[in-house]
Amino acid sequence: LECCNTALVSSCLSLGLMAQRPAAVHSSSAVASTRSAGTRIAVLGGGITGTIVASRLTRVPGADVTIFEMGRGFGGRMASRRTREPELKGLVINHGAPSFCARTPRFRSLLAELEVASVVRRVDGRVCVLRAGAGGGQIVAAEDDGGEPLRRAEWEGLPSMSAIADYLGRGATTRFSTMIAGIERGPTGCFRLTDKDGTDQGEFDRIVVTSHTLAHSRFENVFAIPPPLRALAEQTGSTALASLVRLVERVPSVPVLAVLLALSPTDAHVLDSLPFAQAEVLGSARISKVVLQRPPSGHAVIVVHSTPEFAHAHANVHGSSSTAARMGAAGGSEREAEICAEVLDELRGLLEPMLAPGDTLPAPAYGPLVHRWGSAFVGAIEGLSADEGLTKSAARLHDEMGITVCGDFLPLDDEAAAAGVQLGSVEAAALSAMAAAQAISEACMIPPVSVVQ
Repeated sequence: LECCNTALVSSCLSLGLMAQRPAAVHSSSAVASTRSAGTRIAVLGGGITGTIVASRLTRVPGADVTIFEMGRGFGGRMASRRTREPELKGLVINHGAPSFCARTPRFRSLLAELEVASVVRRVDGRVCVLRAGAGGGQIVAAEDDGGEPLRRAEWEGLPSMSAIADYLGRGATTRFSTMIAGIERGPTGCFRLTDKDGTDQGEFDRIVVTSHTLAHSRFENVFAIPPPLRALAEQTGSTALASLVRLVERVPSVPVLAVLLALSPTDAHVLDSLPFAQAEVLGSARISKVVLQRPPSGHAVIVVHSTPEFAHAHANVHGSSSTAARMGAAGGSEREAEICAEVLDELRGLLEPMLAPGDTLPAPAYGPLVHRWGSAFVGAIEGLSADEGLTKSAARLHDEMGITVCGDFLPLDDEAAAAGVQLGSVEAAALSAMAAAQAISEACMIPPVSVVQ
């Protein structure tokens, strides 16, 4: 790979597990100056995938890592929403993944390191299945065979889910609120990046792509801009990249509208009688999941996930305060209030019969607001042979162009599949990121280091 700097080899050294990391450099518009003359690596996406990749490479002298993230901060689907209103100080809502499982030794090893850093903790949350009906939510399953409440051993971030990506990404240069819309390859093999306004974001030797939307037609549907990887394939004529773009277009994804609201601390007790922290909902036209949270502010947070059908019916609604809306996504914000009213009405019908006698669901102190997860829940491409698969296509692209593709949408390896890891999960994203960091290290002759530094 022509852009890999041999200075990396001679300058690598052994790093302590909990060594102090430098502070991140933040820039939302101007191109920050590079910190070294080594290999310049652009990581596109600041979710769990991108921040794990960055955390494995930033501590290697000679690797200059920059993370580009459309949102105001790290997190992706593990982002946490914070309010700016003084009267709601301390209110944090985990509006994506509220928690996650760990099924493989590789992922549990990472979590053990993060636990030492006080970034994650184990949780034993109450779960149940509700069936929506005329008389409210009927519990289908909430106890085990011994009559004990159903619980699921999982993990969550401390003090919020976004803290995990915040910790992992803090050693890299970061450019928040920056959507990469253009990628061009120059005659030396390096890549020039531009944002949605055409502003030059610098030249890089390698690119790490952490979201399939950068190659998917959904990018063009939402932002009215061709997907950057598709445009790059046309510019370079790369058959490896063209193959990957065709395959990514076939990745199935399920949209979800998340409706967020919080009850005031004085009203929070109303939810105490509910026998769950997370409930899967059956038989509802609008609601598929209800998640309850208690942030340090004392509020009672409710996050409602819509059914895919409801999200499809409101395809252009992203949420007026969402990252997509700030980046210029087309239309739909005027229907947000209508959607919130519909979901809140059904939520009341589902939960109020389960509350203590005489209690009703109070008016929220915050929200309701809508956030659209347009491609966060992915599935496997059907009908592909092993030689046609995304994994082989991504490997060819990595070798030929210096573009590494990773994320929760890539096929699982045998160990992860046997352990029950699901595509689209936090663990799938993390395992893919670890493999990507290893591949980049080997391509540039960088010895891999621990995730947590």
